[in-house]
Amino acid sequence: MSKSVVSKRYAKALFDLAKENNKIDAYQQELEVIGQVVLENKGLYMIMNHPKFSDTEKKQLLQNTFGNHVSKDVLNLLKLLVDKKRINELNNVVDCYVELANEERDIAVANVSTVKPLTKEQVTNLKAMLTERLAKKDVKIHNQIDQKIIGGVKIQVGNRILDGTVQTKLARMKRQLSSN
Repeated sequence: MSKSVVSKRYAKALFDLAKENNKIDAYQQELEVIGQVVLENKGLYMIMNHPKFSDTEKKQLLQNTFGNHVSKDVLNLLKLLVDKKRINELNNVVDCYVELANEERDIAVANVSTVKPLTKEQVTNLKAMLTERLAKKDVKIHNQIDQKIIGGVKIQVGNRILDGTVQTKLARMKRQLSSN
């Protein structure tokens, strides 16, 4: 998923503030909850992006919804996004903040696509292999089921893709046979 330069700037500004105040984890949790609430409540998302509602009304809605549950800094970020007409970037800002926090903690996130869910043992083995291979302190595994995969595994960490699926192996064999 491509994230805009704007989203990265807002996330970086909040991250720097969180780092300065030693609140990286707290702000991440708050942002993830806000992102989840907005994702689950389409009405809230529509109001926040609708031109009929004034910025004042939108900020009041944010204050009423999140004011007692998030820090002042996170709430101010939300209000700033409203003021700058960037509230539609909220999910990208959350994603960018999480990336910055993971980078700070030396954690990689691996999206692993398989035809069926990985067992606990497979997750443990994959995590150990990726931690060593990527030279990270830890690796978080997100297992995604993809019925198009006949077998094998496809791993994406950032921009790197490790494709060990049957389709890829068959395509490679086909290229080798046709080139001979």
